[in-house]
Amino acid sequence: MKEKRSDIAFIIGNAGLGDSISLIGMANYLTTIYKLVFFTTSRSFRDTVKLFFTNPKIIVYDYDEKKTNMFEFDLIMRKFSEVYDLYILGHFGNLTLDRSSKYTKVTLSGETKKIIHDYPKSYYEDVNIPPEYAITYFSVTYDDEILKKYDELLSQYSKYRVVHQVGSTAKFDVIKKFDIDINDMLTIDVNRNLYPSEHKYHDICEKFINLPKITNYAKLLENASELYLMDSCIHALALLVNINKAYPRVCLKRTYNFNYGIPNKFVYYLICIVKTVERESI
Repeated sequence: MKEKRSDIAFIIGNAGLGDSISLIGMANYLTTIYKLVFFTTSRSFRDTVKLFFTNPKIIVYDYDEKKTNMFEFDLIMRKFSEVYDLYILGHFGNLTLDRSSKYTKVTLSGETKKIIHDYPKSYYEDVNIPPEYAITYFSVTYDDEILKKYDELLSQYSKYRVVHQVGSTAKFDVIKKFDIDINDMLTIDVNRNLYPSEHKYHDICEKFINLPKITNYAKLLENASELYLMDSCIHALALLVNINKAYPRVCLKRTYNFNYGIPNKFVYYLICIVKTVERESI
């Protein structure tokens, strides 16, 4: 943990939705030390990320990634270091980038290291905060409407599986890959309804498609019997909650360069072909 020099802290790191979910615990922890914590994200995800927090001490601060890349933003934020305490992690805080591997950086001290070697543990190690705080200080709130949906689901179905097939940058046919029979068990795809309108599972699935507050899927994951997920934001959330009820727990992994988990909870399969998709998908 760095020496506290200010009453205001900035968290500056990778700005994907999964990355932001992984840093909720860090932001909550820092509010126990600072009067204000600015949580940096990209402008395209700002409104979604703001829903993660109810603590008034956490302020979501965005940059326009279409006009300013992360390295330019990194240099801008360094000017704040004399005034605020900066918690710089992930792809930020590096002097240059080794073009032979985007997961390697050279720090200002001249040290060469992997940017992310164990996700999301590395983010916390970058700023000397105990990695277990990602779970210890993770929190999610539910409004009455979503709680009613969960009451209906859990009172009617003792078993169900959750699938996530479309992430912000990739998609994969999980149903086909693992030969899943969606009729033998309620199967909730968080992006789309897998059932026709007349099917007995259609209406309950409809209640959990594209929830505006992604962290509200925590309860869905915690009570699932099976999980088949992309290595996207839903998987990032699953790493932070208790998913011991689920078996199998499978994740489709898009890169071999780093490991996942605190602890590692999934069996991972490397995806050989990645298709790009629209940014709006979660």
